[in-house]
Amino acid sequence: MKLYFYDKTCGHKREQTDMMIRESLKEYISGHSLAPYDGEILRTEPGKPYIDYPLYIGVTHTDDIVIIGIDKDAFGIDAEKKSRKMPRRDSVAKRFFTASECALIEKAEDKDEAFLDIWVKKEAYVKFTGMGLSGMKDCDVTTLSGFEKIENDRDLIIYIYKEK
Repeated sequence: MKLYFYDKTCGHKREQTDMMIRESLKEYISGHSLAPYDGEILRTEPGKPYIDYPLYIGVTHTDDIVIIGIDKDAFGIDAEKKSRKMPRRDSVAKRFFTASECALIEKAEDKDEAFLDIWVKKEAYVKFTGMGLSGMKDCDVTTLSGFEKIENDRDLIIYIYKEK
């Protein structure tokens, strides 16, 4: 797994993300002595990017950062700023989180951080499965394995989900 970090500009568009994906692919392929990829950046119906090549792509955005992940195995990735405040935390949790996930937030000293930790895991998982937000209530991250927390110096909570 290789992650590529890019600054996100105001008014960021899909075409810019595609350019970042191409740049990341070029570097990844070159670094792994693979055949060049000159094909299109394709998208599933919900908009998840993929390529017709034996590599997997994952993309996540925060307010000011775009992260592109590339790996030989399927994965889901998500990130949020640790400092993000969640004014509607309880209503969002009630809508998308399971009872055990809500209980973890209730017990936490920093409820916003606990919420974001669960949210990022859930997003990484549903990106992996392709379920989208509609699948968030159906997964309980307290019972799933396969998450890897990516430590970083960018004030970000980053999780990658891969099947074990």
